[in-house]
Amino acid sequence: MEAYVNLSKYVDVMNYLGDMVLLPVRIDGLALEEEVVSSSFDGVVRVRDVVLNSPLGELKTLEFIQKLLGEGKLIRVEEDLRIFWIYIFWRYFRFLTMEEGRKYLGDEKGLRKELKNFVSETAEGGILE
Repeated sequence: MEAYVNLSKYVDVMNYLGDMVLLPVRIDGLALEEEVVSSSFDGVVRVRDVVLNSPLGELKTLEFIQKLLGEGKLIRVEEDLRIFWIYIFWRYFRFLTMEEGRKYLGDEKGLRKELKNFVSETAEGGILE
């Protein structure tokens, strides 16, 4: 019976958090496992994907996510879109400094097209709703 209750609780939490997109905002003082979970969020990936792909196991990862949310170390993208957009532009800046992104440094038109596609995909994916 206890296993059934725990499974039910896990399913409820996963249903509630599963489609959320989170960002790490405070990474100070994290334990190694918390850092692994926190660093899995990039402002695009959903909680469900992080939980299912975590090396820590699904239940433990979900527990860490709940803890980090409660401590304000992870936030929902919808809570502050300014942070989301700053983070997205930072990611694109990092992308441009990497080898595969350097091809866009002299191609502003190509970069604008990539940014436009990304923003469109993000909006269609429900992240901005």
